[in-house]
Amino acid sequence: MQSPASVKVITVRVVFSVLVVLTLGLLAWTAMLRLAIVRRTRRDWALFWAQLTVNLGCLSMLHTHFKDTWVSNVGMAVLLLQGLAVVVYYLIADIHFHQRSLPVLPPHPPLPPSPRIHQVRAELDELSSLLRQEEGR
Repeated sequence: MQSPASVKVITVRVVFSVLVVLTLGLLAWTAMLRLAIVRRTRRDWALFWAQLTVNLGCLSMLHTHFKDTWVSNVGMAVLLLQGLAVVVYYLIADIHFHQRSLPVLPPHPPLPPSPRIHQVRAELDELSSLLRQEEGR
């Protein structure tokens, strides 16, 4: 069974991934921003800013001035590919980050039976023999 914290992390992953897909990559920067904030690495911040720049460039290519031209087609194609790349990168990076941050617990050896168990067994055996004697009468 998963802990409430891991369910929360999985829910956040799903929400950000669905957000990117449903907006056709327009809000891909949100997933990258979350990753940069959570992981706090220069690489993630650089990827966030690079992705945001590409996203804005693609949006400018979708302007009505370029309607029905190859420019708008390229802009939309890059936006879709970038959205797909962001979802894949986001999921892989976030899963690896949370797997590394979980403490690894050593397995516990089985505990020897307590003396109380032996006492309970003896009492049950005695009760069984008394019941058998009662049935025989």
